[in-house]
Amino acid sequence: MSIYFVHFFGVFFSYALLSALFFYNLKNLLVFKLAFTGFVFAYFAFFISSKTLSYDLLYFFNNVLFVLICLMIITLIYIQNNLIKERIQSILVFLLSFAFGIRYLHISIDFPILSTNFLDSLAISSFGFILLAFILCFGVYLFTRWLREFDFKFLNIFLLIIIVSYLNEVLAQILLHLMREGVIETESLYLSYVAKSVYYAKFYTYLWFLLLGACVFLVLKQRVSENTKKKDFDIEFRKNHAKNSKITSFSVSIFSAIVLSLCIFLFYDLHASRPVTIDEPTYVEPNENDEFVFNVEILRDNKLHRFAYISDEGKVVRFFLINKREDKDSPVAVFDACSICGDMGYVKRGGELICISCNVRIFLPSVGKAGGCNPVPMKYKFENGKVTIPFSEILDGVNFFTQVVEKKVYDPIDNTELINLKAPRSYVYKGRTYFFANEKNYEEFKNDPLKYIDTNKTSKYRIHNLIGNNYAN
Repeated sequence: MSIYFVHFFGVFFSYALLSALFFYNLKNLLVFKLAFTGFVFAYFAFFISSKTLSYDLLYFFNNVLFVLICLMIITLIYIQNNLIKERIQSILVFLLSFAFGIRYLHISIDFPILSTNFLDSLAISSFGFILLAFILCFGVYLFTRWLREFDFKFLNIFLLIIIVSYLNEVLAQILLHLMREGVIETESLYLSYVAKSVYYAKFYTYLWFLLLGACVFLVLKQRVSENTKKKDFDIEFRKNHAKNSKITSFSVSIFSAIVLSLCIFLFYDLHASRPVTIDEPTYVEPNENDEFVFNVEILRDNKLHRFAYISDEGKVVRFFLINKREDKDSPVAVFDACSICGDMGYVKRGGELICISCNVRIFLPSVGKAGGCNPVPMKYKFENGKVTIPFSEILDGVNFFTQVVEKKVYDPIDNTELINLKAPRSYVYKGRTYFFANEKNYEEFKNDPLKYIDTNKTSKYRIHNLIGNNYAN
């Protein structure tokens, strides 16, 4: 849910600062009207582009517009006629609102508040985060506009930093689009510039927090330190007291807003935005009957229990067991991979199984069935309170996985201990990989493999990898 706050605040925080720092001589009501009109035009422009699937083209021209706005802002500094200056500023408020509106709609298009036709609690909380971001941005606008009363030179530096930073980012975006379209030849220097500009743009909001915090420090220094009442009805004392109270209340409010916003941003960047990952599986080995056997009792906590077996060639074959129903034992065993999305795996959240790759929610009773984004099914037996999976079934799932690790193996000729990934020779026989210490052993096995399989069995290749656990027998 914090992503809705991050998207809205990350865009309009900058807009609030720019508007307050540059358009401070315009009336608030005029700024609000023009800003609202600009955002409405942005919405309709984005809606029309959605019908023609030209999001990228609209975003490209929006970046060009932003460059023109920045150049106009710089040019406006040198215009002395106040009437002309105010009229141009009014136009710029509208255009700037339009540009930031397109920017917001572009990054939030994949995160609609309403994913269904019903207003649920998740949608309400998401809207609440957007409303909170709007209130904080509005507070930032009022505070920054009020700062202009003190005529700080630092505010002009602040404005220049914002303009130059965003100008650099949009120029990088324009260059990237031109390279994609083949208008400009792709070169390593251009790619390096684009990559660095886009990467550092992610930290702009944190920089604005820092600079706004410096503004709070500067305005607090404007408080009258020695304000004593010299006589009854001391007007100077009352003015200083009112000034101090206003500075304190404004500063405390905006500092609280900065801290709250910063905490939400840090939570999102350090936690919420991290990709979902699977937990570490429990490594298991088959028993003497070449079977994996699990007690159904372990599934009664209604959690996903993930296991893995390392094949001879070092492939990590993951599979998991879950209980499809909470009211009775209904275990199912499946590979931790999807025939469509690959082997990124699954996680369980409440009554749903979630594919990490595509974020599809899977209804638990459908787990174990073939097709769609369901986990790849496997053969297993459930009887007498135990789930039994044949070892051959696990080997059949080797090709569903890509992770390869080192594993100790033995040469079937002379029992030399080897590392699978470093063995000089290997040979695949009946779907199983055998490793050899030298060419002689390799040739000897290849000429008569049954001789060595009969004498060494397959258990020799697995017993040394047995990892103790409470799940498998």
